[in-house]
Amino acid sequence: MSSWLLLGEVVLAILVSLLLLRRYGDVRRQSKLVLVATTMAWCLSCLTLATLPLDVATTIYKQCRDRERDNGSMNGSSDSLCHEPWSFLPSRVLPTFWHVVYWTSQCLTWLLLPFMQSFSAAADFSVMGKVRSALLANAIYYGSYLLIFTSLLIYVLVATNVHLDAFRLRSLCAAASNTWGLLLVILLLGRGLLEVPRSLWRQAGGVERLHRAYLAAARLATERVEADDKMSGCIEDVQRMLAAVSHNQILSRHLDTIIKKFPHDIQEKLRQEEGTVEWDHSKPVPSEASLVSLHKSVKKAVECTHRASRLWSRLIEQAFHLEDVELCSSSPSREFHRSLASSSQPPTFLGRFVLTARVQWLWFCFFRSAVCRVLAFFMVLLSVAVLWSECTFFSASPVLSLFAIALSAAEKAQDYTYIHISCFLTILYLSLCTYHTVFRIRFFHIFQLIPHQQTNHYSLLFSGSLFCRLTPPLCLNLLGLLHLDSHLDRFLREETAYTQIMGHMDVVPFIADGVYIYYPMVTVLVCLATYFHLGTRSLSALGLPQCLGDELISDSLTSDLVEEGRELIRREKRKRQRQEDADLRKKEWTERFGKRENGRRGVAREMEKFRTDATTKGSSRSRGQEGLGTSDRIELLSDVEPMDFNENQSLEELGMGTESRYQPAGRYASLSRTHNFFDDL
Repeated sequence: MSSWLLLGEVVLAILVSLLLLRRYGDVRRQSKLVLVATTMAWCLSCLTLATLPLDVATTIYKQCRDRERDNGSMNGSSDSLCHEPWSFLPSRVLPTFWHVVYWTSQCLTWLLLPFMQSFSAAADFSVMGKVRSALLANAIYYGSYLLIFTSLLIYVLVATNVHLDAFRLRSLCAAASNTWGLLLVILLLGRGLLEVPRSLWRQAGGVERLHRAYLAAARLATERVEADDKMSGCIEDVQRMLAAVSHNQILSRHLDTIIKKFPHDIQEKLRQEEGTVEWDHSKPVPSEASLVSLHKSVKKAVECTHRASRLWSRLIEQAFHLEDVELCSSSPSREFHRSLASSSQPPTFLGRFVLTARVQWLWFCFFRSAVCRVLAFFMVLLSVAVLWSECTFFSASPVLSLFAIALSAAEKAQDYTYIHISCFLTILYLSLCTYHTVFRIRFFHIFQLIPHQQTNHYSLLFSGSLFCRLTPPLCLNLLGLLHLDSHLDRFLREETAYTQIMGHMDVVPFIADGVYIYYPMVTVLVCLATYFHLGTRSLSALGLPQCLGDELISDSLTSDLVEEGRELIRREKRKRQRQEDADLRKKEWTERFGKRENGRRGVAREMEKFRTDATTKGSSRSRGQEGLGTSDRIELLSDVEPMDFNENQSLEELGMGTESRYQPAGRYASLSRTHNFFDDL
């Protein structure tokens, strides 16, 4: 049973990693080697978190057996009162498993993944050139860590006066790595303990979610403009390079590699306009280094443009959905309808008979907010329990850690199912709070995990490295909360196999007495800073409004961005409504005249009748508007928006004849007299 459970956890870890890869990585567009390395790092982290409860249950059983053996030797009794758990694993399985998982993840996070990050970011035109650039980029990285480790090693040799053998050296390496990871875990965990419940609570508010979508639209529109400017600058640079390296075969070949990074339409444009831009001969001839720099700029510009376009489409759909939810929440019919036909999904069996309009209204407008608030309340309780245990886990007598008290009660009752489930839920919540910050953090344009398959190579590899670096100290932190660390609880007879392989983080004296014991209390300070938005307010005071979070919606600057985003969403919605109207008129035209077989006279007669009816309707609407007051006319004019006209498209292609009329509500009359278009007010 236990072997099948371990195999099931391996399969579960692989599935979770593949789901994350499907959300953040693009299998068709990105390098397969990068995706495999990232998936392996994520899988090892998930597997470690899922297997640790098995180790805890096995350790509890061994402790019970040791106590029973001692009592039996003293009383002369051989009756066994310890029940073997259903998840018990043989003594050799877990140590071997932890050896493979831990040292594989450490090799990934400290050696392979950093090199692959620099290799993927390099813009050289040969493999050896990329390897050389990656080694140079990692020289400072490896050198700084080597200097810190050497200083730590000298300190241990001088302060402890111990003989340094292979086992102690391995323990020292693990302690240094875990201490560095613990510094990051406490900071990320402290923010996540408050941000996870608060984000769930925000999901319950429809108006606040809509305002946050408007704020994201305003910011993303700015990013789209910046990305287009960078793309235009790169196109101009490539055009000048085409004129400069036209007679150099090697540089021309490199320039062809750069041009292939652009979309197909831009490639065709560059080929057609080749020779129209002349090179300034007073400037030096471009070299391979300048082409490498241009290659890096082009890769970044193309990536930013594609990402901004894709995220804009997703954000528009989300904003339309939130507006529909807000509109339908006060609907007397209590049915959920979408304002745009293009946003509606094609009818399926599930949609017709299960997810009906009434069911969707009940979920989106009623039950969803209640479920989010209940989950947020329970997560607040879990966060309080974690904070209390982080501040009191070092107290062995009396036991103050809530998780240690619960584990002790389950140990006395020998309820191994409860031990396994409670440990799994605890480590799941700790990892959720820690990795929530990893998935939300944005470090300029260097690291950011963007959903909808828009994360670049560097961010994917960095996230895998960060996962492998944070998971071991997170597990050791949980074992400390459960009082399964012998260096915290002197009465502990049996340690987990994970601790035996990992060692302890108190190899260095100042780490044992200071960092490992008192540093977890910093989570309280981080939670307070997160609650009062100290980081966001500090960036705002420094004049960095682009770094503002979504928390301060009431701020005047953020309110202006919300209004700007609302207007952008309205404009996009009217644009799509016009497109739907054009498609509808085209369909009506095809159904009415495309299937006639009465000859040209019949078609002409039907067309004339159709136009006469449309003109009559337009005249009646005009006569109806003659009685409007001045304020009503101004309101009608303010709703009219100019057509998103492209000079390469004719009016017929846009679905507009010369006699079309755009009405204030965003809908067209069938065909009526001409009108003038007004500027966007």
